[in-house]
Amino acid sequence: MTTLPEAPTSHKSAALGPNPSEGHETPPEGTETRIRPHRVLAVLVDNREKRPLAFPAETRGRQSWRVETFTACLPAGDYSLAGHGGRPGEAFGIAIERKSGWNELAGNLTAHRDRFTRECQRLTLYRTRLIVVEGASRDEPEMGMLRTRADPRALIASIDALSERYQIPVVWTRDREEAAQVILAALRRYVERHLAPGGASRPKDAHGAPATVPAWHLAQLETRIGNLERIAGELLSASLPVAPLPEPLDVA
Repeated sequence: MTTLPEAPTSHKSAALGPNPSEGHETPPEGTETRIRPHRVLAVLVDNREKRPLAFPAETRGRQSWRVETFTACLPAGDYSLAGHGGRPGEAFGIAIERKSGWNELAGNLTAHRDRFTRECQRLTLYRTRLIVVEGASRDEPEMGMLRTRADPRALIASIDALSERYQIPVVWTRDREEAAQVILAALRRYVERHLAPGGASRPKDAHGAPATVPAWHLAQLETRIGNLERIAGELLSASLPVAPLPEPLDVA
């Protein structure tokens, strides 16, 4: 994995990477060659990730991509794209936060809730944001598999409330391999939809401004968020004292 010391100057070209068909000399006659992917997907991995996920060398979506990873200090999330990670000079394009299971999440939602809330607030700066939970399912707390005495219903309601308040989807995965697949697919789709030629752009209203959520929908969303937060607060206050948890392995 290569360290990326500074932000690229061109957002679009940085995320897409070089076009292998441009700027390469013709190989000497008799040299073996192979077909290379059309573009390079430049994946950024936060340098505080103690156990970075392993990505395949290539991935396919609308076209074939060669995957290259670089370490960088990301202001939010654990995975992003070069030119779109929110570093100085970069766009706030995409940020993906990885959690290593419900035990880490339980600590984020109880003992370290203020810090986790700040992490979620930073993620809202990004056009695309995502939380990927590795090796866990949403209903796992109800199966008694946590190192905490917090009410499982409170934990589930709490992560649901944070997800809705900050509009951050939470994806549950079976293991590290599936987590890597989900993250890579999200990064690839971001490029193909918003950066690659022919990609879709954000919907516009009649005046050409970015489309907004209808006011009535926002009112319904605020009501639902308020109910979820109230239920989570009541359940947490009624729970037994939370057993201390070890410090999370990866703190963004």
